[in-house]
Amino acid sequence: MKKENRRSAYTKSIIKQSMLAILKNKPVYKITVTEICNFANINRSTFYAYYYDPYDLFNAMQDDFIELLQNTVSQSIGSKNIIYDFLMTIANNMEASKVFLGPHGDRTFINKIEPFARDKVSYFFSIRANFVSQAQIDYYYTFIKGGIALIIDKWIQNGLQEPPQTVANNILVILNKLTNR
Repeated sequence: MKKENRRSAYTKSIIKQSMLAILKNKPVYKITVTEICNFANINRSTFYAYYYDPYDLFNAMQDDFIELLQNTVSQSIGSKNIIYDFLMTIANNMEASKVFLGPHGDRTFINKIEPFARDKVSYFFSIRANFVSQAQIDYYYTFIKGGIALIIDKWIQNGLQEPPQTVANNILVILNKLTNR
């Protein structure tokens, strides 16, 4: 039984690696099951044993990446390094980051990571700034979410040339200026 599970995990890994490689050059809507199978050197029935279609595979890969980011944030709660840890996860998974956050990725990806980020960012603002209402916190959150997403996008598009700590420090400088600290 363990051998079968190990084999299944290996096969899924090969399929995902193949999809990731293909996604570097084309969007998911242009990818076929045949193309994935040829790249992974598997037959179609093997693909269909695990995934319904390329979109199902893409969503599974995206869910894995979101879970990884969620775990990073959860482990960093209360840490000054939460932004750095988040950026390190992106840097350590550069190929997936480029795919999911890049031109061939899902441009709504940032909305998919929002649920676990919203509370952390809102908490940051609620303790660091003098807000009158939840509506003000929501506006700041929306503004910061968009800004951080664009900074990360630019960082990825530039090939992650700057170290994560530099990008994290730049984000923190902006956040501190927004909260007058």
